[in-house]
Amino acid sequence: MKLRRTILAALLLGVLCWPLAALAQPAPGLAYWFFQIRDERDQAVTASAAKCQVYTAGTRTNATIYSDRALGTAITQPFAADSSGICSWYMSTSTALDVNVWTNRGRGFFAGMTVNDHVARIGLQGSDKIVRLPFSTDAALVNTGFTIPVGAIVRDVLIEVTTASTTGHLTIGLLTGNTAGFCGGGVTVVGDTPTFGKSLEYAGWHQCHAVLTAATVGWLDRYISAFHSGVYLSRGAIGGTLTHAGSYIKYPYIANAAANVSYMTKGTVAGFFYLLMSELGAETP
Repeated sequence: MKLRRTILAALLLGVLCWPLAALAQPAPGLAYWFFQIRDERDQAVTASAAKCQVYTAGTRTNATIYSDRALGTAITQPFAADSSGICSWYMSTSTALDVNVWTNRGRGFFAGMTVNDHVARIGLQGSDKIVRLPFSTDAALVNTGFTIPVGAIVRDVLIEVTTASTTGHLTIGLLTGNTAGFCGGGVTVVGDTPTFGKSLEYAGWHQCHAVLTAATVGWLDRYISAFHSGVYLSRGAIGGTLTHAGSYIKYPYIANAAANVSYMTKGTVAGFFYLLMSELGAETP
């Protein structure tokens, strides 16, 4: 009799717990993804500027992800981490993905992240930084919200174009300084037509630089015909097909005062630009 009661109790417990177990399982065709952004000290990165971007593995194509279990509300990428540094989403597959994570102080790229990976660790404590900032279509002067601190060195600026236009241009600088200081325009010398900006006629990677044009005389191969780099990072003057090659030098920008990075765009363009920089500190000698 005692054995029978034990068996019946076990069966009853199983019946009662079965619905709870069923509820705990994801619905067929549904996968819930989440990970927490952490630094080298294993501390959660809770900065409000922390963002995540999810790609189909092996591509730069945004994966289709959702904020709800019903897969009814798509998430616009990139998207912000929550106050605990967690990025989460639902999708219809658990196939591995590529994930980009960044804050104002560092970034990390994670290839082949799986639904069972729940930590994205990025470096924040070192002096060398890669700051990733988005830009969008036809924007007047935009404050990115990122401040270059006193004592920082900006060595270069790279541009990743996701939406290109034959009439698109991007200008990058400082909100309270030269708004084309990092990436602008120059038709005679660096920076003399700042609002011209860097042309964004094709998708992919761009750099703010001097423009070289083939010369028509035998002793001169190419000459500098224009500039896309700004006065914070370069100096130069154009040359000519029958005169000389022109001049151009690049050097780093050193922040004597803190200032926010800004940008302007013309045309239907979008993407990201990257500041390659080092933070040396602002200690008083």
